[in-house]
Amino acid sequence: MRSSLLPPFLRACALLFAGILLPVLAFASVDDEFVPEGTLFTRFSSRLETQDRAIDRGKRENSLKEYVIPEASNRSQINGSIEREITRHDLRFTYGFSDNWNMSLNIPYLQMEQRSSLSTAPANLQATVARLQSDKISGIGQVDLVNMHRPVFSDWNGFIWGYGLSLPGSGQQTPYHDSTTFDLGPPVRRVFIFAHYTRYTSLPRSRFDLRVLLRMGLKRSVETTSGTNQVLTPGNQVRLKLNWSQEIGAVFYGLELDRAVDRANRLDNESLSDKRNSQTLRLQLGFGNLLDLEQGPVDFPYQVQVQAETVERGFNHPFGSAVTLSLLMYF
Repeated sequence: MRSSLLPPFLRACALLFAGILLPVLAFASVDDEFVPEGTLFTRFSSRLETQDRAIDRGKRENSLKEYVIPEASNRSQINGSIEREITRHDLRFTYGFSDNWNMSLNIPYLQMEQRSSLSTAPANLQATVARLQSDKISGIGQVDLVNMHRPVFSDWNGFIWGYGLSLPGSGQQTPYHDSTTFDLGPPVRRVFIFAHYTRYTSLPRSRFDLRVLLRMGLKRSVETTSGTNQVLTPGNQVRLKLNWSQEIGAVFYGLELDRAVDRANRLDNESLSDKRNSQTLRLQLGFGNLLDLEQGPVDFPYQVQVQAETVERGFNHPFGSAVTLSLLMYF
């Protein structure tokens, strides 16, 4: 049975919570920190992820080899194993131009390592093994520029909507194959739009967040594993999140369910049949002095958060263990 970062009891409670609420509320998140006019919000986070397994196209847990080599006839002739380790550092700035309008910039830096012992004898599979050899890459990932508007904010309800642009921070590190390509991110520009509803409950300092995002990629010529340049048409992504969080004194904790669906990519209008989806569960714990702001000015408002996550189910999607440590600051 698959191991989880969450204790069995907490995991069972989380799934019960999701089963009760999902039919009514779908999913959400607290991704869009909104600040008053003249305030600067900064978040620095570091995420360590090890991908050593995958949920294959039969929705079964398997090795990562099943994900990067989906063709069973080819995979049976290739020996060895493969895994990936991804360290990601994000620096995000959000500035309040008014109480109803914020802009945000997120800059990620990634360090990625692919460890592979794959080998094969057939000549026609040598290129596949070469594509998946051990490798290390690093650089700036996709940079997000976000415009956010908050038309509703009251004691009980909040609503934010926004749109933005994602730009590749670095050029292609490796030739493009499909969504399994070992690279810093999709080598295309993407636009996105989202809506985010918050419900503040009668329980003090407790909230539910519902977030829906649609991300669309723009066509671009990319270098491929065949040695030619082809036009990549990225598939759209839909993401739904549900988040519940609570603050008690200096302690913050929360639970998030994240559902993502990625449509298949196309090269020169030919489908790569690489669609995938996932359902991820996250447990969040934090500590800080943000509640002190209710009593008056604070010299250094901050919160430290740690987040553990596990993929509960999916289709054609990698998973392993992932932990994120974040520092939130306000100026």
